[in-house]
Amino acid sequence: MDIVKRFKSKKNNVYLVKNNGDFKVLKKYSDINNFEKEKSFYEILKLEKIRIPNVIKENIEEKSMLFEYIGYKTAVEMIENFELESNEDDCVKLILKIYGWLKDFHAVPYIKENKLCFFDLSLRHFIIYRDEIYGIDFESITEGSLSLDVGRMLAMYLYYDKIKSDFKLKVLEKVKEQILAEELIRPEDLYYSLRREEEMIKIRRDIH
Repeated sequence: MDIVKRFKSKKNNVYLVKNNGDFKVLKKYSDINNFEKEKSFYEILKLEKIRIPNVIKENIEEKSMLFEYIGYKTAVEMIENFELESNEDDCVKLILKIYGWLKDFHAVPYIKENKLCFFDLSLRHFIIYRDEIYGIDFESITEGSLSLDVGRMLAMYLYYDKIKSDFKLKVLEKVKEQILAEELIRPEDLYYSLRREEEMIKIRRDIH
């Protein structure tokens, strides 16, 4: 197995590797508890046909998992390109696709029954493959709601470059309008979770 490149990851060592002539993703966990947690959630979500990469191999001694490689066109890269092109419509569509993935995630019986949320809504955790959204990284799943996840997602979007640009604010209003029209989330809950995550981002980044 040859390492081709290392991916950006704060918690673990993640590599693009070549294995038997094919590209794969190798994830080596820094903590056995994170390995066990992610392994169990992959098993739960795969049974529910949530769009996630397939797990090819697990190694508990090395605290590692080998995944299929579905490309690495992340949602972050796409939204940044849409902003450069001033393409509001496609940016709105992409964020609503991520919202659709989150709705599917929250509809999973185990997630619903235990009142869990995805929580770590970095848009790098969403990969676009064949025009569909795939989610990765389930170590941060914790108690929470759909409104919490959606608010965090929207706050994260606002704070990528360029932070709270006119383009992002216009996209945000269009996305919020369509999400709230479904009436799955109360406006006050979305507002609360969005503002709460904004404050947390400012603290983490020391933004005044």
